[in-house]
Amino acid sequence: MNVSFLDICPKKDSGFCNQLYSILYTCSIMQKSIVNLLFIGRFMKHINTETYCNIGDIIDLNETNRYLKQYNICLVDYYNFTFNIESATYGTKDICVNVKDNVRQCLQNNIFKIEKTVNLNDMYGNPHEICKKKYGFEINKNNIKLTIGYSFNNIKFYVVYDTLNGYLKNDIIYDCQNPVFYPSRIHNDLTIFSQSFLHNITFNKDFTQKAKQYMDTIINLNYYEQNKINCIHMRLEDDAVEHWAKENKLPPGQFKTIVENMYIEKIKTSIQKNEKTVILTYDYNNKVIEFLRENNYDFYLPPKMDSCREIAAVYDMEIGRYCNNVYILVYDSSFSYTLLFRMNRRVIQPIQLHYILE
Repeated sequence: MNVSFLDICPKKDSGFCNQLYSILYTCSIMQKSIVNLLFIGRFMKHINTETYCNIGDIIDLNETNRYLKQYNICLVDYYNFTFNIESATYGTKDICVNVKDNVRQCLQNNIFKIEKTVNLNDMYGNPHEICKKKYGFEINKNNIKLTIGYSFNNIKFYVVYDTLNGYLKNDIIYDCQNPVFYPSRIHNDLTIFSQSFLHNITFNKDFTQKAKQYMDTIINLNYYEQNKINCIHMRLEDDAVEHWAKENKLPPGQFKTIVENMYIEKIKTSIQKNEKTVILTYDYNNKVIEFLRENNYDFYLPPKMDSCREIAAVYDMEIGRYCNNVYILVYDSSFSYTLLFRMNRRVIQPIQLHYILE
C-alpha cells in the first residue's frame, strides 16, 4: 500500500486550480501502484492569506473516491479520518489463522507498525505446524502470507505481505500521526486520465446545489436542453492583466484594451443577443461588460457566493458546467481549461482566446 501526504498549497499564491492540479498530478503518478492512499492537507481559501479549510469541505471525497476506485486510488482528508484494522489472517489462501486481534494491537494513535525482525510464528502461531497437527498434511512454507484488511474512513484495502521462515520480508510501517507533507508539480498533461479526472471530480453539495439554484433563476432547468446557454470566462482581473502584460512586454493598460477587444470581436461573431450568456469573472469592471450592456445582450453576472476567492471559483466552476452552446475561454488559463473538461464537450462550441500575443 502506497501512502502519501500531499501539501496542495505550499505557496501563498496557490489558487483553486493550482491546488486541484496538484491533486491531479499526484493521482496520475499513483495510479501505477497497486493500492494508493493520498492524504491531502489544507485547502487555501484565498490566495496570499492564512485562510484555510479542510479539503473535505471542498471535494465530495466519497463520490470522487467511487470514481477513483478503478485506479486503486483513495483520497483522504488528513484532518478528518479514521484508521482501523478490519481483518488479518496468517497462512495460505486456503489454510490460515485469524490474527485480527493481535494485529490490531500494532495500531496505536494512527501509527501501524510490524517490523521484519518480529517472529510471526511466535506471535500468531506457525500455520505450517498448525495445519500438520490439525489436518495431517503440510502446506508450502513459501506460500505463507500475512494478509491485512485496512480501512480509512470505512474504505477498505486488502494488502498481502510476503514472509520467509516466519518473518516479514519488509517492515510494515504506516505513520499517519507524524506525516511529512510534500508538494507536487502543478501540471495538467491533457492525457485521457487528466481529462477524465477533471470531468469526474465531485465538489460538495453546497456548491452544486447553489449553482443549480442560481441557474434556476435564469432558465427553467426542466427545459434545459431546449435553451442555449453560453459561457464566457473573462480573465481581466488586475493580477492577470499585469502577469500577461509582462509576458507580452506591454503596458498593462494597453494589454487589457487589446484583450477586451478580442472578447468583443468573438462575442459579435459567435453569440446571438437573445441567447442567455453567463459571465464568469472576479472583476466586472471592464469594457466587455459595458459592450454587452450597451448592446442589449441577454447576459448574467453570477453573484460572488463567497468572500474567499478560491471558494467563489468553485461556485463559478459549477455554474459554468451548465453551458451547452458557445464557450469563450482563455487558452492560457487553468480555470478555463478545467471548466472545459467539466462541460459536456459533445454539445459546446469552445472558442479560445490566446493571451500570449503573436
